[in-house]
Amino acid sequence: MAEAVALINTLPHWCVVGTKYAPLLTLQRKELLGTGAIENLKKDLIACPNPTAIFVSTNLLKFVQISELEKIFGLPVYDRYSIVIHIFREHAKTAEAKLQVALAEIPYIRKKIFESCVTRCGVINVTEETKLLLDTKEKKLKNQLKKLQQHRRLIRSKRKKYGFPTVAIVGYTNAGKTCLIKALTDDNALQPRNKLFATLDTTAHQGILPNRLKILYMDTIGFIQDVPQTLIEPFLVTLEDAMIAVRWSYNTSSSCCYLFFLSQKFPKLRILFPRM
Repeated sequence: MAEAVALINTLPHWCVVGTKYAPLLTLQRKELLGTGAIENLKKDLIACPNPTAIFVSTNLLKFVQISELEKIFGLPVYDRYSIVIHIFREHAKTAEAKLQVALAEIPYIRKKIFESCVTRCGVINVTEETKLLLDTKEKKLKNQLKKLQQHRRLIRSKRKKYGFPTVAIVGYTNAGKTCLIKALTDDNALQPRNKLFATLDTTAHQGILPNRLKILYMDTIGFIQDVPQTLIEPFLVTLEDAMIAVRWSYNTSSSCCYLFFLSQKFPKLRILFPRM
């Protein structure tokens, strides 16, 4: 539960105003919750101060499931995947990070569009134009990331030429990886933030060991539990540096879900849509 609360608190202007544990009937049907659970949740929702959305702490809900919950509670409903994507978009500052986030959005957008176009007979009624739009966008993003990958390999070969030992600091998001590197390198340019997914790029920072040997510490993106593969794949380009370096793992130490009633002060979460 703490992880889910931290996800919401990472978003600007959002906070959790209520939490409720609810047993799930199944993730395969339109109805996620039983009648009794729904009635209890409605009562809890009324008791919450100014709720404006509901976060269901499960990875990826179907379009029909979200629609059903929104119809029942009269509020926007978000799953973990959509919340993480929004956090990524908020924290993506570099061109590389923005490319990776945009690529991570494509499978989510495609899934939602396809699910929303399923007929009563179970046929997916998506136009060829829509499919082409998504495929073209995805291909374009992948090509741009390939160019960045080649650039990173060039930089990596130069490091290898000069013989810099490289250590990658890997671990859970917001575990303190950036703080650790700052302590090891005295790099004042590093500004650690107490937020999930504050680091979306792999960056190199020079340090000196007690024997005066120069070393590079790689700060890496951290993830949370049960992250869908489609959310990780776009970041493999930046994680390459970590995968070939010496890895230093840094950590702080029945079917159900938690529902979080949210409140916002300013804008609503942005709706995801493909951008050309």
